[in-house]
Amino acid sequence: GRQSRFYIMSSLNKVYCDNVQNIIAMSKYVADCAVVKVPDEKYLYVNKAYIVLNEQYLPTAEMKNIIIESFSNSYTSIAGKTAQLKNYEIPTYIEFVSELPRKTGTEKIDYQYLEQDALKELEQNKTKILDKIQKITNDISNACLVNDNFDKYETTKKMLEVKLESES
Repeated sequence: GRQSRFYIMSSLNKVYCDNVQNIIAMSKYVADCAVVKVPDEKYLYVNKAYIVLNEQYLPTAEMKNIIIESFSNSYTSIAGKTAQLKNYEIPTYIEFVSELPRKTGTEKIDYQYLEQDALKELEQNKTKILDKIQKITNDISNACLVNDNFDKYETTKKMLEVKLESES
């Protein structure tokens, strides 16, 4: 429903997506934006910002860093209201888009579409990571078995498993 779309629980903090979205929109770099929740194993949910840049700015990694840095600064609106994102409100993911999807026949942003898009991308990234892990494991296994060094293989495998656990 509407309520769950507009706030997320992140490390016991309420994050109101529409508030985050409004503050991001105050940036001189941003023409339009939408913020949605994304499932996260550590924090339950984090947020993702879909940002349409103003025409004079290019969607680069550097621009992403500039925008993230600017989220921590206070903005003063035309009405004189000051706003700033708290650390836990800063989007974990940022994607530059040429336009935001709108519901047919209206100017309303299609948040449901964006949430599904974010989920799909998250799943694709997990699959890529698992494929890389499998390839590394196979390479280690082959190298150790070719050299007839099974003990080294087991030690390396355990180190890899510990590293993966600590990252998740």
